Amino acid sequence: MVTLSEFRADDAYRMDWIEAEDLAGMLRNNRYIFEYLEQEGNTRTMTNESGDILGIIVLQPYHSGWCDISMFMARPMQEEFNKEIYQALQDIVNDLKSKYNRISLNGKTSNDKLTKLIKHLGFEEEGIMRKYGCHGEDFTLYSIIKENK
Repeated sequence: MVTLSEFRADDAYRMDWIEAEDLAGMLRNNRYIFEYLEQEGNTRTMTNESGDILGIIVLQPYHSGWCDISMFMARPMQEEFNKEIYQALQDIVNDLKSKYNRISLNGKTSNDKLTKLIKHLGFEEEGIMRKYGCHGEDFTLYSIIKENK
């Protein structure tokens, strides 16, 4: 069973799967950032039934009409998304769709399983952000746009 709970700064230090050179690893070197995320209350921790942290989901509302999602997932989760993880993410997306006109996220272009998940969640590709990643990887920008009727 996958559960989502309010993020606590200490959760970042329980994520032993984060590599130091990844963005989350670099952020972990600055405790202030994780304390800020905890105080803002827009970040969720995803855990399994054993209490292992599978990932964190950061929701960044920029103004009343737009929200960006950042996902930091454990390596095994990056390779295989099960139905419970999909449903937890779909619940987040559905909630955001009711609140925002635009929801965006980006993912590593080379990760086919992530691309498939993102598209199943209802996101459409907007374009490639070349050399965007920490190691010069290309990322793809995706969005869900609420059409005004």
